[in-house]
Amino acid sequence: HNYFSDRVSIDHAIGFDVVYHSNWKELMLFRHYNDYVDTVRFALVQRGTPKPDDFSDIRTIQIPVEQVGSLSTTHLGMFELLDALDVLKGVETATYISSEKVRAMVDEQRIIELAPAGMLNTELVLSTGIELLLGVGYPNSQNDSYQELENAGVPVLLNADWQEIDLLGRAEWVKMVAVLLNKEKEVNEAFSKIERSEERRVG
Repeated sequence: HNYFSDRVSIDHAIGFDVVYHSNWKELMLFRHYNDYVDTVRFALVQRGTPKPDDFSDIRTIQIPVEQVGSLSTTHLGMFELLDALDVLKGVETATYISSEKVRAMVDEQRIIELAPAGMLNTELVLSTGIELLLGVGYPNSQNDSYQELENAGVPVLLNADWQEIDLLGRAEWVKMVAVLLNKEKEVNEAFSKIERSEERRVG
């Protein structure tokens, strides 16, 4: 039985890749330091199906993910593009959010501020039922809090779109969000529009 008839291919980004298996996807995150590449692998497992053996619990994520926290404003546009704001349960702080839709959800407390004072409140993340946190993977960013969360069973995925060389590479991180939500079909349609307008701009 193949659960994923729609698939993404990563054509521009150097920071991540996805490999499809019958009931799970392997998500690989690459961090480039000079000539050295550090790889973190996650198994994204279709809910209710068996997980692969060689991944620890903290590297295993049930998909589609239903409750996500995000510490980067970059992600907010991605959730909006995928029509998936209902999955977003936490943001870093409302201060820098330009999206009126997201700000309204914070005002209604449908989305919680996880770092209202600039420091990530790990207890708050744990009490909200957030299944996974999207962080920003600058070297040495908030690593203690990330470690604390992982020890408590909440996987942290570090978005490293800042290391991409071009606009399409950065924009393609929307596909990482999409594979967590099983929204491959939607993201392929949305991203091909982004590619076309960028080709026109550069072309």
